[in-house]
Amino acid sequence: MGVQPRATVQRRAQARKLEFSLAVSEAAAGWWRGDADRLRQIVGNLLSNAIKFTPQGAISARIDAAPAGGGIDGQTATAGARTRQ
Repeated sequence: MGVQPRATVQRRAQARKLEFSLAVSEAAAGWWRGDADRLRQIVGNLLSNAIKFTPQGAISARIDAAPAGGGIDGQTATAGARTRQ
């Protein structure tokens, strides 16, 4: 997961007092053909930005396989109070 291992992202979220969860479905686990480094970078950036821009609450991410073997499907969500600056 991500450029940073899951435990590193978990620690960063906990340091900001945010709940964090990441779920990878059984169908999405395993080997995929493609640019693994780019995928890790994208997921890592999404989670890093979620932590950075969520002042309180929770961050969750879910990775699943797209229907009919069309690749992967990911969702990132934040929950909590947001402040305008």
